[in-house]
Amino acid sequence: MRAIGTIFAGLVLALVAMPAALHAQAVADPGTDTGAATAEVVEPGTLTRMEDLRFGAFIQPSTSGTITIRPNGSYTATGELLANMSIQQPAEGRGPARFRLLGDDNRFFIVKIPRKMTITNGTSTMQITNMLANVRNGRIDFDISEFFSIYVGGTLNVGAMQEQGTYRGEFEAVVLLQ
Repeated sequence: MRAIGTIFAGLVLALVAMPAALHAQAVADPGTDTGAATAEVVEPGTLTRMEDLRFGAFIQPSTSGTITIRPNGSYTATGELLANMSIQQPAEGRGPARFRLLGDDNRFFIVKIPRKMTITNGTSTMQITNMLANVRNGRIDFDISEFFSIYVGGTLNVGAMQEQGTYRGEFEAVVLLQ
């Protein structure tokens, strides 16, 4: 009988300890896993001015006119300026501004340029209007070479009897990398 009492006591002890052991196992192994977080810091990109927007030299007109330089390098003129487009030009000639944008492959960017600006020669001024870049809709993908050339053109508005001299001005080209 003593053996039955010992077995019974062991069975009772096992039944009492079993839920505690099951509970301990459930708490110790709740079915968890780990996750990860990543971040990549990339170069901001480099924008370098390679060439300025150049309207070239022209003879002082007696009537107003315009010279338009397109981003693709072609140009046209109106008024008296059309007749004197073939005069000898400075070494840099006529042409669009050119910026070189260096960045990472497959990144997108948006180019922002002003629509107009003023160039000056002392107190005399001329307006450049309709400024336009070769980037359609302001967004394009980098190619595999990791750079893109941005060309900017515009229309120079020349007044009648515009004062002679060299006119200069600066505009800001902003590139937002995404």
